[in-house]
Amino acid sequence: NQGIVNASGTAQLSDNWPVDITLNSTLNVEPLKGEKVKLKVGGALREQLEIGVNLSGPVDMDLRAQARLAEAGLPLNVEVNSKQIYWPFTGEKQYQADDLKLKLTGKMTDYTLSMRTAVKGLEIPPATITLDAKGNEQQVNLDKLTVAALEGKTELKALLDWQQAISWRGELTLNGINTAKEIPEWPSKLNGLIKTRGSLYGGTWQMEVPELKLTGNVKQNKVNVD
Repeated sequence: NQGIVNASGTAQLSDNWPVDITLNSTLNVEPLKGEKVKLKVGGALREQLEIGVNLSGPVDMDLRAQARLAEAGLPLNVEVNSKQIYWPFTGEKQYQADDLKLKLTGKMTDYTLSMRTAVKGLEIPPATITLDAKGNEQQVNLDKLTVAALEGKTELKALLDWQQAISWRGELTLNGINTAKEIPEWPSKLNGLIKTRGSLYGGTWQMEVPELKLTGNVKQNKVNVD
């Protein structure tokens, strides 16, 4: 017995194809034994489809989505929220993400994406992560990925384009990074800016580092790269 599933609802293959389906399930499979899954699908296939998923047990998470399957570009809104996700699902937590919030809006051909969470784990310094991006069929623009950790902040801005060749450019900023507390055997203080760009075309890689600045110290050795 791998679990229990109860489902009920209606679906009509007429008019706008309305649906109203509810599913409840309890899993009996390790490591998700006891996980409860609630799924609700409503709306209409030819208009707007509403989807809700609630997970409770070893994994606690809520997902809400709206999609217009019949429209060009597939208009889509997705929100995922979780107070805490951890691994492994049983026993002592080795890795965890708290207050996870993920949001995707727009169309699959023109969308925005945001994420917020705080992570910690074995040999991983506690960090707060924020991500804001947008994309379309030809590129993904990482407006800003910020990792607040090690008493400072690391920011990444990047653009990945595959319209013709695969090309990218990125800008990594280090601000007040201090490893002395988390990695006492490798104490470092760093600030810096690293810019890169490159491409892959016909099996040939090209990469450039047009700007590289690093200041600070590593194990009491001064670092000054410009």
